[in-house]
Amino acid sequence: MVQLDTTPCDTLKTLLEAAGVTTKIYTNWNIPTSGLPKEFIEIVQNGALISRAHKRALVEGNISIIINIKLLTTGASNTVREQKLINEFKDIFNSPMVSNGYSYKLNHNSMVYSGRAINTGYSTKIVNVNVLIS
Repeated sequence: MVQLDTTPCDTLKTLLEAAGVTTKIYTNWNIPTSGLPKEFIEIVQNGALISRAHKRALVEGNISIIINIKLLTTGASNTVREQKLINEFKDIFNSPMVSNGYSYKLNHNSMVYSGRAINTGYSTKIVNVNVLIS
């Protein structure tokens, strides 16, 4: 049985850091309101965890990886930094990442959003990751 205090976002953060991602990662909307770094990643649950009684998992759902990069002083996106940060993820999800009963798989066509918001001062890319919990 899956515990109600399941934390797939925190486990994914740990796996990403172990895989070499050095950018600051915040999980579960626990992000400061000021003093943010020039680039950071947020990992949040995207939708409900759905009970599935099949051979691969008991529960499945989606997690969003939100990549934020500070805009240039001109208000333009910093495409060089964006590409550098995206390259950190390029090979990490070649095969599912597995830890403590969680299995994470990136759908390579799962870019949910790519854009910028001048009022926040960051460009943003959002990618969904499938999580299976057994």
